[in-house]
Amino acid sequence: MKEPVTTPPFDVGRERGEDRRQEEQAVNDERRQSDDRRTLRYGIKLKTARSLGELEDWLDEHCSGLAQLVLLDMDDDLNHKDVQIMFEHKSDKEKFVSHYA
Repeated sequence: MKEPVTTPPFDVGRERGEDRRQEEQAVNDERRQSDDRRTLRYGIKLKTARSLGELEDWLDEHCSGLAQLVLLDMDDDLNHKDVQIMFEHKSDKEKFVSHYA
């Protein structure tokens, strides 16, 4: 005669799920410690044919606060790019817009 097959009680699976959620929460808490999103409050999106290096150099030379350039999309010919630039200070954003507008 075969022995009956036993399955673990439902609570065991729930405990594993709770552990997973706790681990996910710990990862999310670590991400929140990075305050880049909170300090880089002023942003713009633009399309440009300029090189990313040129834009990054300008940001490094002219911004008094933090700035971050993100490439969002690029044409197949690698010429036109959609970028997002985030600034810590509104004045840096205004300087950039007045220079490149």
